[in-house]
Amino acid sequence: GPPPFPAVLNLSSVTATSVTLYWTPSDSAESWSFVPGLYQPGGDIVCAPGKTVVELQVLCEQDGQCEGFTTDGCLKSRVGFEAEWIAYDASPSPSASALGFCCNAAGDPVGYKCTAAGQDFRPKPACGCNCKGIWKKNLQFLLQMADPPSPFANKKVVEGERFSTRVSKPPGCTSCSLCPKSCVEIPLLLVNRRYEFRVFTRSLNGLGYSSASSAIIDATPVVPPVTAVVGLALRHTTETSATVEFTGIAGDVVIGYSMEISLDGSTWLASLDGVSLPGIPHAGGTLSGTASGLTAGTEYHIRVLAVNLNSQGAGPPSNAVAATPFALLLAVASLVPSQVTACVTSACGCGCCLSNLCRGTGTVSLSWAASLIGPVTGYQVSYADVSDTSIVQVSDNDLWVESAVVPASSRSHTVVGLSL
Repeated sequence: GPPPFPAVLNLSSVTATSVTLYWTPSDSAESWSFVPGLYQPGGDIVCAPGKTVVELQVLCEQDGQCEGFTTDGCLKSRVGFEAEWIAYDASPSPSASALGFCCNAAGDPVGYKCTAAGQDFRPKPACGCNCKGIWKKNLQFLLQMADPPSPFANKKVVEGERFSTRVSKPPGCTSCSLCPKSCVEIPLLLVNRRYEFRVFTRSLNGLGYSSASSAIIDATPVVPPVTAVVGLALRHTTETSATVEFTGIAGDVVIGYSMEISLDGSTWLASLDGVSLPGIPHAGGTLSGTASGLTAGTEYHIRVLAVNLNSQGAGPPSNAVAATPFALLLAVASLVPSQVTACVTSACGCGCCLSNLCRGTGTVSLSWAASLIGPVTGYQVSYADVSDTSIVQVSDNDLWVESAVVPASSRSHTVVGLSL
């Protein structure tokens, strides 16, 4: 009967004129069946006698012309596939020449009438026979495309045929770039036009389709982003990382941002040994990304590029920022109060005193020496009220109030509004 389950359809990437899709059966156990005792002498696409059953299934699933394979490890063409099956020679085969597990059941002394085959070419030595037969695909897939408001229409995956036995994303294939035969490209589409796709599953016996299609997915061919990120800045570094920040791009088709890194500011890399450069999802407002796995004391240059589903490239690069992770920042040295003021006159109001300095308050002006280890981007100035004689632990963070963060070039700050 018809398959009881739909396929799972996914969008891999787009270009300005094409869409690349892949699908998988939702129940992979329904994809293959083993027919014992039969053989096909011709129609070899390729023979790979060192592969396991699973590996041969993956190879066959990626090839639109492959209909199955025999237990000698040869992929067979779909042309005349079932019409050319013959009975296997009943003589036992050497242990390394056929797929399958042992068949020592009574009444099956030769072993070619077994009903299943296993995962390995090398049956256990204790077995006296091997299962011989044909692994064949059970399913076909019908891809349909709609150009709204037009209805869905069948789309050819294999030239000249509506149906495909190819499973687009077999086990072990993690991306279309690693196994390009695993994905289906739909060419000759219009840029910036929305298309819809769905897939039906059909059994090879032709008795019907799955009762439901895959989920319908939208895909729009687009050009790569044309806008560069501006205002990229270094937020901070740690001993092994550097975090940059920027404002997301508006008015362009962007789904995220990629980071690139350089050791000299001229040769840019999308990856570097030991360094993690994760993608940054697109969103409004200020965004940030962190390069980790960096080496303390080494200067790196970082830039970001906007990306979308177009697989042919990213947008233009942003400005570059330099970042040097440091293992340690020394404590600020030579911190001294350079001036102390107080407002005690009742006639002196806020208008005649310094900012936030009214009667009963005072200021303390501070200065300090430059840090000997950098780069230092700023200094955080905090103060604590220790007039309570019961306080004995001045290092308690709860006592400290942040007054300001001042730029590294200042090295001075006035704390105002202090109690007399």
